[in-house]
Amino acid sequence: MGDEFSKIHARKCLTGEGFIVEEIPTAQNSRADLRASWNNEEYVIEAKGKDQTPSWTNLVSKADSDVFSSISRDVKPWNALSAVIVRASKQLSSTPASNTAFRILWLVAAHNDSTFVLSCVEKRLFGLENVVAIKSFHAPPIVKPCYYYSRNDFIRSPELDAVILSNIQTGYMCVNSFSHRRQALRSSRLYSILNKKELLEILK
Repeated sequence: MGDEFSKIHARKCLTGEGFIVEEIPTAQNSRADLRASWNNEEYVIEAKGKDQTPSWTNLVSKADSDVFSSISRDVKPWNALSAVIVRASKQLSSTPASNTAFRILWLVAAHNDSTFVLSCVEKRLFGLENVVAIKSFHAPPIVKPCYYYSRNDFIRSPELDAVILSNIQTGYMCVNSFSHRRQALRSSRLYSILNKKELLEILK
């Protein structure tokens, strides 16, 4: 399930909530996929599908045949993810729209490896790392998430207002702290919907 499914998925979620959605004619793949509107709000959306990792099938097969095997992996923001995010950001930026239009990447992982893949994307967007703080040798260490600690793509793409990460069952919005439209986005119709319920409920 690739980009075409992702576009259908995004359109279905949006129209199900009353948004007016139209497809944007492609110009050598240099523009976004969809334009959505709600009253005076405009959204330009690029829909992408993210496949499962190549190692997923092998991990599952090994775990099924070996009682000591595990399918757990370290969440890593590999460079291939950055290429997808940066390209989508350029497509959104090159799509004609009003100055107040929200430019959003809608990324769908519609497979059994979705939790791992979306976690890797989120880490790449935010440069997220867990930082360990030790107050004393007599107290347990405190682990806290630290955003923008390592290389990230939000700081590289301030024109990208947000990324919606979703699978078939759920979804959430990651807002770019470096976007000058971030406050307006947090007051938008789409943000309020995703803040109140999961995409699974929108699809019902």
